[in-house]
Amino acid sequence: MVKILSWNTLESGEGGAWSNGWGCPLEIQRREELIQTIIVDGDYNDAKTKAEHMLTQERYKRLRKTMLDEMLYSNEAIDFLMFQECTVGDFWDESPLDPSNQDSLDREFFATLDSLYEKISCQATDEAITEDTVQHVYVRRKSGWKTTFSTALQSNAFVGGCLAEFSLCKGSCTENEDHSSLILVNVHGKARTMRDPDLRRTSIANLWNEIGSRFDDDDASWNRKIVLCGDWNTQLSDLIEPFSLVNGDSGLEPVVGMLNNATATTDYPFFSTNHEDGFLAQYDGCLWFETPSKSSYLKKQDILWNITGFMPKGTDGKLSGDHPGKAANNFTYHKGGSREGVYLNGIFLPGSKASMGLSDHLRIYTNIKVNHHGKDGDSTDGVDMKLFSPLFQRRPYRQYTEGDASSRNEDDPTSDHGLGLRHLRG
Repeated sequence: MVKILSWNTLESGEGGAWSNGWGCPLEIQRREELIQTIIVDGDYNDAKTKAEHMLTQERYKRLRKTMLDEMLYSNEAIDFLMFQECTVGDFWDESPLDPSNQDSLDREFFATLDSLYEKISCQATDEAITEDTVQHVYVRRKSGWKTTFSTALQSNAFVGGCLAEFSLCKGSCTENEDHSSLILVNVHGKARTMRDPDLRRTSIANLWNEIGSRFDDDDASWNRKIVLCGDWNTQLSDLIEPFSLVNGDSGLEPVVGMLNNATATTDYPFFSTNHEDGFLAQYDGCLWFETPSKSSYLKKQDILWNITGFMPKGTDGKLSGDHPGKAANNFTYHKGGSREGVYLNGIFLPGSKASMGLSDHLRIYTNIKVNHHGKDGDSTDGVDMKLFSPLFQRRPYRQYTEGDASSRNEDDPTSDHGLGLRHLRG
């Protein structure tokens, strides 16, 4: 069994928390109030920059405190941490170069994170990163999962993605050791592309081709052991059709980690984020493939959420208390008393004070059973388990370009491979 935490921790620059109509009204309101206390000589822009920096660092501390509590007090250990929209140049999950900028909570967080988790390298330290945000992946050190391979992804429909392969080893992961393996992909979908059905279909095909290019032609197993997680910027149910197409007649069926299909209900629906147009959506979570039998290598167990610290977007950057009757979902904010915070359709969201906001996305936990060679669950009848041994040789890196004539229609710009346009690392 593996437990995966997937969480968009909210990019802090332009288009992130502070963007009108796109960002979080509670943070914007706090910024405006702070500007008035620090403005000097009428220099609004300077005060705005300082206020956003102060509030961003404050929110980062809330993120660290939340994750520290998860690591220290969770009833069930999380095997993989997958964070999206980590801001390049200002990572909340990496200690600053100047230790004097840390307080005791920061020091405890960074020490605990480093002792419990290994960060997977998906970007080169000696190469300029061209994206504003990237996706971070961690594996729990005592989980038994060892990294055998990792690389950055370059499909231009997904920002700064990460692909990593792991082997479940008792020892040092030698070729002779009997073990299972798992491939994890962490992505952040570009909204404009992923919300268009045709572009989404093309983009997922490009992503699939890019992933497949990392494995040998005679390896028929990687699609059985792959789990793709992240902020997709489209409903998880929208992913079933395009991923069914890319898998062809393999006999594998895509499974999405939906909480359930109740996002349209009016009382307390399951969701992972609040769309900027006011509706609730399940944009966050994982997708993998199962066979319609007990021989599936991966098997869905359960999907959980944590709404503490949720920062809603409302409609057009306003909570519904400011725009009565316009919002598809009734987000209001009540001040005063022990129940101060955000209410969704009259139901209180715990930990939703303005000063406790973490992100406009919820934490999503996906539990998947990995069929370890017939142990711990389903039978492996009909499955050649030799397929699941790790691959220690990878294909040489291939830099896709706009001019890749093998798949480009010059009359249709959407048919471009879309790979390598914003190169991170090969």
